[in-house]
Amino acid sequence: LGNFSNEQVNSFLAQISSYMQNDDYLLITCDTNNDKESLLKAYDNVYAKNLVLNSLKHIDALLGNKINFQHIKIVCNWDEKEKVIRNCFISSKTQVLQINNFTLKILANKKYNIVNSHKFDTFIISKRFAKYHLRMLTHFISHKKRMAIYVFKLNKKDME
Repeated sequence: LGNFSNEQVNSFLAQISSYMQNDDYLLITCDTNNDKESLLKAYDNVYAKNLVLNSLKHIDALLGNKINFQHIKIVCNWDEKEKVIRNCFISSKTQVLQINNFTLKILANKKYNIVNSHKFDTFIISKRFAKYHLRMLTHFISHKKRMAIYVFKLNKKDME
């Protein structure tokens, strides 16, 4: 869930709850690490930057090598308010890509997200899942508070 956008999380939860039978259970794990220093260590390194860069290069190859990588910089930041870490790219120069009949502009000095990882706390998880009739029965958070395991139960009675 951490790598999904809000819309994708909602779609996922709607689909899961529609597939489940009354009294089914859902077990899910989430990365709950909110420690800025350890997150930056995990996401702001040569391996993560190469993942983003190689993803861009793969897209570029499919488009016929139109991106000028001399102007591309990979950056990582932690948004404390949103509880999300983002790996982005920034182009120091505006670049224009033609994809069939569509023109895509990569604007100079604008951040473009490639990899996002949300770090939800237990309250947010419980509240969000409840919207889809999934009630949290229990949860376990690791001793370092970096991972959580949640058990939900579908209650279709709530849907009537």
